[in-house]
Formats: sequence, structure tokens, C-alpha cells
Amino acid sequence: MGSYFRRFGAVEIQRTFYSLPRAETASRWSRMAPEGFVFTMKAWQGITHDARSPTWKKAKLSPAADLSRFGHFRPTTQVFDAWNATKKFAKNLGASLVVIQSPRSFELSAQNEVNMEVFFGAIQRGGLVIGWEPRGSWLEDPHRLRGLFSRLNLVHIVDPFWDRPASDLPFSYFRLHGKNRRYSYKSDYTDDDLGDLAELAIKRSKDGPTYVMFNVVGMREVAMRFLGVLAELRG
Repeated sequence: MGSYFRRFGAVEIQRTFYSLPRAETASRWSRMAPEGFVFTMKAWQGITHDARSPTWKKAKLSPAADLSRFGHFRPTTQVFDAWNATKKFAKNLGASLVVIQSPRSFELSAQNEVNMEVFFGAIQRGGLVIGWEPRGSWLEDPHRLRGLFSRLNLVHIVDPFWDRPASDLPFSYFRLHGKNRRYSYKSDYTDDDLGDLAELAIKRSKDGPTYVMFNVVGMREVAMRFLGVLAELRG
């Protein structure tokens, strides 16, 4: 990670979504980072993804584990344990924000909304900021989505080339997956695109912390280009 620490001021850890490493790993990464470096991390999939998700192949759980009790924010011991394990790793890492990404299969419905209300009303956040990246049908009802973000005190994690944040919190977290709405993961951003993104980030940063994370092929290269454009705009 040494070269990354020298070039960037923040990193999003994605490995934690599939299977949480040992707590000692989080502490070691934290010790390696220079002062002021920011870690964010994805929450473990046990909170959000049910047994239908192919990502469970990387979960490294015991064959006896009952996957039917994981995912979709269900009010089960397994889901709450998944949050507690995520929180413990985040605290050891010194993370500033936990990214909770729900799958398209977690559709907008009354039951799923209740699941979220119960889950976020019951967990102990331990001082962590939590961001939610909704997908699928949730994005078709921005008014309902805005109300949910407000009630649950969540940061809206959003791709700004697709939508604008529905959260009123003074905290912006942009997660980019390619310019179209099909999760192409292509690094097909022009200099003008990055200029528009940099202007938006500068504007949002006046209200609170603002992070830009590229989740695309060649993410390091496009992030370096973005930093160059950002530096030019800031003078």
C-alpha cells in the first residue's frame, strides 16, 4: 500500500464485503497509513446479500451456516452479528465511514423498508458514519428515498453522473461505476467529465466531507487524472 499512501488521501476497502479479515489486519493497515489518511470500507455482505447472491462463494463460512438468515437487513441474529463484526473491523481500521451496498434483489417494498427501519434503529453505530448505496427500484422513487435517508440518518452513496444525493446530511460520498446506468465499470471519463466532477466535489466540500471513489477498471489511473484536474481548479 506504500505507493497508494503517497498518491492518495483516502481508500475504500472492498475486500471486507466478501469476507472480513482478522482484526489484526485492520490494525496493521491503520499503522501503515500516514497521519491524516482516511479509510472507508464496505460492510460485510451478511447484512445485505441473501443466499441467491454468487458473492457468497467468497464468504469463507462454515458449510453448516444457514445462509437463509442472512441478508436484506433481516432482523435476525445473523444479520446483527454481521453488523457487529463489521463495526469491530471498522473501529480497528480507524475507518471514517462504512459503505452498505444493497443488491438489486433488495427491491423497494414495504417489508424491506420495515427491515431497514428495524435494523438501523437497533444497531449501535459506535460513532461511525454509515452510507447506503441503493440499487434497482429504490432509485425510481426519489421522494420516498429522501424520506428514508432522513429518518435513518444515512449518507446517500451515489454516482453523480447518474443521480444527485437524496440525503440531507452535510457529507458527500460519490462512488463511480462508469458513465451509463448499467455498471459498465469502464474508465471512459473525458477531461470534461472529470472537470464537471471536480467542480461538483469542490461545491459539496463547502458543506462537509466529500469523497470521490472510482469503482472502475483502471481506477488508479482515472483517480490520478481526477486529482490533476482538481488541483488545476483549486489553483
